[in-house]
Amino acid sequence: MSMGPLRPGRRRVLTAGAGLLLAPLGTWPRLAAGDARAGAAGVKRLTLRNAVTGEELDAEFYCGQGYAPGAMAQIAGLLRDERTGERHAIDPQLLDHLHTLARYCAVDPDFSVLAGFRSPQPAQLTQPVQARSLHSFGRAVDVRLRGVGAEELAARAVGLGSGGVGYYRKLSFVHLDTGARRCWNG
Repeated sequence: MSMGPLRPGRRRVLTAGAGLLLAPLGTWPRLAAGDARAGAAGVKRLTLRNAVTGEELDAEFYCGQGYAPGAMAQIAGLLRDERTGERHAIDPQLLDHLHTLARYCAVDPDFSVLAGFRSPQPAQLTQPVQARSLHSFGRAVDVRLRGVGAEELAARAVGLGSGGVGYYRKLSFVHLDTGARRCWNG
């Protein structure tokens, strides 16, 4: 399968490979200065900006002993289907993946979200949602990461090796999900 723009150059593969080899040992690429709380006491934080509604949220969604129900509800609200207003619980693994990806890119976890949950009710949509779309289950998100280009973000996500990664060059965003490991260009 041709990876097109997702195929990183030799230097990027070596750099990413070194980071992946060190990650299991607890040695991550340097953390962004503003993300010092990320490792403290198991706290995980995300900043999410809904590109459609303009809403913003800075939430500590995991606090050492588990996922924070209030933050998870706020995230579900921000990632709701803005066309129908319908909300759906967001897969905590998706949020973990976003957090890990930002750390791997050595930037703050500050994401612009183009799409989160999508209602499977086609009457409300301009395009029908695929019946098995992981967006319909709260398991997918279309994002940009502040300080990281979409092509690099996609390559790094593929390098982490979990879930689906779609790179949409024309619109400059990356689809991430918690489904089977796969990648594509859109």
